[in-house]
Amino acid sequence: MYKKLLLVGYLTLVSQDGFADENDINDFRTPFGTGWQLEKEDRTRQISSHTRQEVGKRFRSFKGEVIVNASMKTMALILFNFDNYPKWFWQVREAHLLQKISPTEFIWYVEHDAPLNLPNRDAILHTVIDPATENKPYATLHINTVKNYLPERQGIVRIQEEELKVKLTPISASNIKIEIQGYVDPSGIVPVWATNLVQKSAPYASALGLKRMTNSPRFRDALEEPLFQLVRN
Repeated sequence: MYKKLLLVGYLTLVSQDGFADENDINDFRTPFGTGWQLEKEDRTRQISSHTRQEVGKRFRSFKGEVIVNASMKTMALILFNFDNYPKWFWQVREAHLLQKISPTEFIWYVEHDAPLNLPNRDAILHTVIDPATENKPYATLHINTVKNYLPERQGIVRIQEEELKVKLTPISASNIKIEIQGYVDPSGIVPVWATNLVQKSAPYASALGLKRMTNSPRFRDALEEPLFQLVRN
């Protein structure tokens, strides 16, 4: 229900661009090369998100931070269960693994629902895991688009540029700080301000969904091992 309300709110915003608040319009005119701007801070849920306009880029980059009550194993079970992404990640219609290259490297597919009458977007993503070790307590995921891996699907626009870095750091016996930073150019024809609105909303909504998954017995109490590991054995 929360995701539906978010989508309704988003559609309302993008369908009323002519009536946008002047402060919102000015916000979209942020000078290139400026620092990070705080977009959302939820101290109760321990979530924050920022955006920044990059020099030479059509859209803003973004970063977010969330603290979750989970183990690294639980996080691996959630992050590498691709079929489950539509249940918690922002407007994901479909996701699945395409190729397991090694225990720390894989290629996967994701399709996102697009607002209004815009065609959906999809991407082929290459992920490399730099796992936590005895001497390095945090794990890092490096995610980038792969071009020409699969033919484009009819009626769907293939995302050509997506760069993400995700860092997971245990900060106590039961809590992990997750930091994500990235840039996505959705390709094709998309109003810049509409994409920026999504970049403002998506990190927070996805963080809420992730927190919900960490409370699910399906992952918290799971006996099976994750498909990929965040901690080197």
